[in-house]
Amino acid sequence: MVVQLAHEVNQPGENGFADETGETAMAFRELLEQYTREVEAHTRLQRNYDEMQIMVRHQQKMFTVVKQLYNEQVQAALTDAVTGLPNHRAVMNTIEEEIAHCESDSSFTMLFVDIDHFKLVNDTFGHRAGDAVPLEVASRLRTGIRQEDFAGRYGGEEFAIVLAGCDMERASSICERLRASIAEVLCTYEIEETQNIITIPVTASFGVASFRLNGLSRDALIESADQAMYMAKHSGRNRICRAEIPQLAHAEENELLSLIVEAMSPKSAS
Repeated sequence: MVVQLAHEVNQPGENGFADETGETAMAFRELLEQYTREVEAHTRLQRNYDEMQIMVRHQQKMFTVVKQLYNEQVQAALTDAVTGLPNHRAVMNTIEEEIAHCESDSSFTMLFVDIDHFKLVNDTFGHRAGDAVPLEVASRLRTGIRQEDFAGRYGGEEFAIVLAGCDMERASSICERLRASIAEVLCTYEIEETQNIITIPVTASFGVASFRLNGLSRDALIESADQAMYMAKHSGRNRICRAEIPQLAHAEENELLSLIVEAMSPKSAS
């Protein structure tokens, strides 16, 4: 009887062990398939993520390259190719910025520098020497000013310097030092064809104009500095001239004072 019962338990039936084992095996297979699908999905997600990371790094590199090229183009647009100084556009921008930064009691001084007899240098020694001379003058101007000051090539043989926070007296002293640095040391130039080194005497004329005293706008200040520089040219070159105080300002001031005096006089009161 015991043997019969044991045999019945081991036989498949409605509630038998074989049915339970089959269900367990089926459930296990389903779990295994689900796990496999999840692993495959995770693998695909990881692969996609890795590909996206590669694309992000590539885009970052491209952005860095584009930004660098843009900055180089901006720098090139504001730099004189011969001297390496800021060019005319940069000069104009700097003057505007300096005027905007000036408070009611602050000022700055502008210098116009013109190389004397520059056409003669070109005609005598050639255009290569005509590039070497401004390059050397630019180097002396740049090294002769403070770090916070600005030197740029205004055009041709003309340079512009902005001396931040400098009054007329101090600016004139800096001018004299710059003038001497150009005049006292000859420029040298090597002729490529013969490799001969020649010396070229160079001098420069300076015009000095101070913001507020000689002009309240960019154009007025440039005109004052330019006129002072031409005064130096016509006075013999290799010298410094200060801009004259605009006569119109004096006339307007005198007229205003006359009106005030007239208004305060007893005759006007009656």
